[in-house]
Amino acid sequence: MKTKPDAFAVNKIEFPVAEKKVKKMQIHGDLRQDPYYWMKDRKNPKIVSYLNEENSVFEKFIQANKKQTDHIFNELKKRTAEDDTTYPVKDKDFYYWSEVKKGKEYRIFYRSTDEAKKKNVEILIDENELAKGHQYLSTTGPRISPDQTLMSYAMDTQGRRFYTHYFKNLKSGKVLDTVIESVSSSLVWSNDNETVFYVKMDPETLRAYQVYRFHVPSGKNELVFEEKDSEFSIGIDKSSNDQYIMLYSYHLQTIEIRFMDAGNPLAKFQLFRKRKKGVRDVLEAGKNHFYLLTNENDKNFEVFQFLPEDFKNPKKWTLLKKKSKDIYIEGIETLDGYVVFFQKLNGLDEVLVFDETKNSSRLLSFDDESYSIESAIAGDFTQSKFRISYNSLRIPERLIEVDFKTLKQKTLKERPVPNFDSNSYRTERKLIKSRDGKLIPVSLLMKKNFNTKKPGPLMVYGYGSYGHAIKPELALSPLSLVDRGFVYAIAHIRGGDDLGREWYDGGRMKNKMNTFNDFIDVTDGLISLGYGKKGHIYARGGSAGGLLMGAIANIRPELYSGLVAEVPFVDVLTTMLDDTIPLTTFEYQEWGNPNIKSQYNWMKEYSPYDNVEKKAYPNMLVRSGFHDSQVQYWEPTKWVAKLREHNTADTLILLRTNMEAGHGGLSGRYQRLQEAAEMISFLLWLENKK
Repeated sequence: MKTKPDAFAVNKIEFPVAEKKVKKMQIHGDLRQDPYYWMKDRKNPKIVSYLNEENSVFEKFIQANKKQTDHIFNELKKRTAEDDTTYPVKDKDFYYWSEVKKGKEYRIFYRSTDEAKKKNVEILIDENELAKGHQYLSTTGPRISPDQTLMSYAMDTQGRRFYTHYFKNLKSGKVLDTVIESVSSSLVWSNDNETVFYVKMDPETLRAYQVYRFHVPSGKNELVFEEKDSEFSIGIDKSSNDQYIMLYSYHLQTIEIRFMDAGNPLAKFQLFRKRKKGVRDVLEAGKNHFYLLTNENDKNFEVFQFLPEDFKNPKKWTLLKKKSKDIYIEGIETLDGYVVFFQKLNGLDEVLVFDETKNSSRLLSFDDESYSIESAIAGDFTQSKFRISYNSLRIPERLIEVDFKTLKQKTLKERPVPNFDSNSYRTERKLIKSRDGKLIPVSLLMKKNFNTKKPGPLMVYGYGSYGHAIKPELALSPLSLVDRGFVYAIAHIRGGDDLGREWYDGGRMKNKMNTFNDFIDVTDGLISLGYGKKGHIYARGGSAGGLLMGAIANIRPELYSGLVAEVPFVDVLTTMLDDTIPLTTFEYQEWGNPNIKSQYNWMKEYSPYDNVEKKAYPNMLVRSGFHDSQVQYWEPTKWVAKLREHNTADTLILLRTNMEAGHGGLSGRYQRLQEAAEMISFLLWLENKK
């Protein structure tokens, strides 16, 4: 039933008018002029004042739609289990879990020697206490020393992804005076129970480039590795069997590995093999062997098995999982005597279990046609069972335990979703042909009684970058739209790795236009199939998905009635030409290096900010974070100003900047529900106007 929209007269709202200070930028004989470049100055009081004015307009919209927004918020809240707990994970002598409690924004972490969690319960971290006095909080959760007597945890209170690491003595319960400030969230314990390794970031570019060894009792700090190549970042991890500390030098297309004995913190990292352009290596340690996941011979990856002492001798490596055109290996996990492969067949998730002793593999089976699976393996390396997370667009997340010997599956926990009946909905998977003949997979969620002969509003979600696949998983926001007659679609477009690495390569660098064309073709295809009605079509994307929103707004603005662009990467050329901006050089292999003329031309073809022109643009809700380290706040701010200047339609373009948050938005769970309610209210306001 259509409800009357709350009063909000767009033509009576005074939107802030951005000051213009034209900056000329020329390269490769091409002149660009940016009137809003000045917005880059974070310390300029004029920009803060301007953002506050924009936020004031947004608040007027929310106030005008308060009744509807509050109703949606309460609806989302009623579908949220306010009291919930994770299933405990056993690690040596303890069981570890976390809880959220009614009325609380954040998690509380516990451990106990009792699986039933009824005695000897210790509170490890209460994020609600840590959040006091802060508008934002992100923590790593507890990281326990191998002997389980010390704990580290890190927290970021700004959203810029600079963390401070703290240490706690779990015997005395006291937090130590020792801290490590302004570094990444990465930290690994050595097996001496006194030494940690952490990663330092460049304060300007935010590139993770140095590994330090830190002795907790003495505070001795020593640089042990530095990545010199500005296109590479580094990360550290511990092998599943706890015997090695792994160091990864990586960019988007290449990974180089070093490792060291976790039992000897003074040991040096050994190079596994020299980096080779385009080769991504992932090394894991099993019971007796190393397992190498690599794309050296095939884009969809192969897996080799070899003894640790033979890591320098590829002639002694055994090809355990050979290349396949149809099967894409996403990752591997090792446990005592077993290797679990997480892979895709024609875009659908599979789990394959390899028995090291029997030298044989078995495939898990599942009942549903469309679902998503992720690894949930944690705890003791020697466990006889492993865990996976199972999900679909209409089935709440299930934590499933699988017995290695029998492959029998047992559901340990299903995410509680109150006031929700999965039988009221149905899911479908369609293949829609793009303009160049590729079949684009689409995951669909709708009411069970939906009829394509009576189409209504359609929301299409997409991302399409970095080889990141958007998995079909249950989320609350789409449910609130579907309950009101929407069809919700996820377009698995090129640029993600939904159908393997070739699918990713087909939507990056010089092929980037495929990402945008795929999304538009999916939208057109869904309309022709009866899943959406012209004039009632909406789209949403965030970060690189916000770039997608910006591109389609320029290419086919008349196709969409409303767009939601969250922390959108829209000023592609200016950002990628400035190597002082965080993560710029790291991403040359995704977008291109604009210092090279041909690659500059690729990017200029689609860069949303550079392609804004006089035309009728759709309604838009644009969100950003003032402390965003991934997409700087000035990109969406400039974009909105330029859109309003050039828009010839009587449409609403709103900008909401979280002044106390970063790339991920607000950190509290109720705060996130409020943001979701505001987004849904915006879409319903547009739909109910018709």
